[in-house]
Amino acid sequence: MVFARTSKAAARLSEQFRTQKIGKVYWALVEGKTPQEGRMADSLLRVGPSSTVSDRGREAVLGFRRLRFERGISWVEVRPKTGRHHQIRVQFAHRGHPVLGDLRYGAKVGFPEKSLALHARALTLTHPTRKEQMTFSAVPEAFWPPRFR
Repeated sequence: MVFARTSKAAARLSEQFRTQKIGKVYWALVEGKTPQEGRMADSLLRVGPSSTVSDRGREAVLGFRRLRFERGISWVEVRPKTGRHHQIRVQFAHRGHPVLGDLRYGAKVGFPEKSLALHARALTLTHPTRKEQMTFSAVPEAFWPPRFR
């Protein structure tokens, strides 16, 4: 989440999001062994509180790389190019790799605290007035397994 101090700064940040110039990095723990790296491109359609892959949907694109595979779980770093509703969750589940704890999209493996194993790792943007590139990162919650940090 990004807050602007002025309306002009807010407009400039919104433009960066709209033109896909904001860099987003997520970590996810998903079921099964994913390819080492790849790109996913689908059309996603929002249907009430969920989304699904559908020819009638909007383009959803992401890149990923597997950081580790252990005990049937892939730890992936995901870089979405678009920002569709539940995009990461839907695209991985559609390929047979639901996010741990994501019962809505078919996960069989739970995650602590009834949460999803999906973590917003970093956000990179250009400061709206100074034009400097800035990256903000966050560590996962304490219950995130130490072997996947």
